[in-house]
This record gives sequence, C-alpha cells and structure tokens, in this order.
Amino acid sequence: VAGRPHRLIDQPRHFVRRDELGAVQSATLVSCARDYIITPLYYSEELMTLIPDAKSAFVDSGGHYFPATRAELFLDGVVPFLTER
Repeated sequence: VAGRPHRLIDQPRHFVRRDELGAVQSATLVSCARDYIITPLYYSEELMTLIPDAKSAFVDSGGHYFPATRAELFLDGVVPFLTER
C-alpha cells in the first residue's frame, strides 16, 4: 500500500482464531514437515492441543509442500486417518 509499510507476511497474525478451535467437532488431522521454517512445528503442536481429539501426521523433512516432496510419507499419515473414519 503506497505511503505506509505493508508486509503481507504479517497478515496471518491479525487473523487469530485460537479461541474458536475448541469448538471443532470434525475429525482433524494436523500435518506438517518438521523442517518447514515459515510455520514451525510448534504451531502444529499448538493446534493439536486446541482442537479436540486432533490426530497428527508429522514428517521430518519436506519443506513447504511436503505432500508433493514427500508424498509417500504424507500418504502414510493421511490414508490411515481417512480409512478409520
């Protein structure tokens, strides 16, 4: 935005809905790559504590789009989650 500083990366901090996550009633799988530095693992771990009965599927590496870069590991976590539903 002209005339004032604007950082797109700061936008998610202004859209915080943590207090609503306890109301989630759907089966939830939280997945991420531990080496993704933009949204570190601790964000996913926080989701696990805030969403009732959330399951996790974390992988050691794969970066931003680990479902593509580590597809086999992604599927190892997602398929069992989906088939038990």
